Amino acid sequence: RNICDGTESISKFTDEEVDTTGLDPAILKERAYVKARGVVDGIEMFEPSFFGLSAREALVLHPQQRVFMKCCWEAHEQAGYDPRAFRGPIGLYGGATLSSYQNHLYAHVDLLPNPDTLSIAIGNELTYLTTRVSYRLDLKGPSFPITSPCSASLVAVHLACQGLLSG
Repeated sequence: RNICDGTESISKFTDEEVDTTGLDPAILKERAYVKARGVVDGIEMFEPSFFGLSAREALVLHPQQRVFMKCCWEAHEQAGYDPRAFRGPIGLYGGATLSSYQNHLYAHVDLLPNPDTLSIAIGNELTYLTTRVSYRLDLKGPSFPITSPCSASLVAVHLACQGLLSG
């Protein structure tokens, strides 16, 4: 949608905004440092019970995985399929990028209810991205997590097309 509408999806930050993150001021002055990144608004608008997750599980689940799960459900809705009722094969191909969310959780583990380092690790490991969604939506088909720096989306689309072509 953003590509078709010509929407900029990257947020740019001022020196003052970056300064509030605790970044070393010397890094901010480096010529190669880019004050921009993708920001997902409304990440707190995730309903864990809809996907059979507890609030605690959702808390340690990487935001990219929450968004991916919601997007997968929305894609099925738009296609007119209830993945939990459809008995045919539905494949899932997807990728995500590394982030520091897991480090953030470990740094504030004292604020988590009943902290469990295994749940934090699994909730943030990108190789669980597609299998978690496939399990939660009861999909019966291939489930491929794509780990390809900078090209995961393109590789996922290519592999999904190959999957469709091969039946």
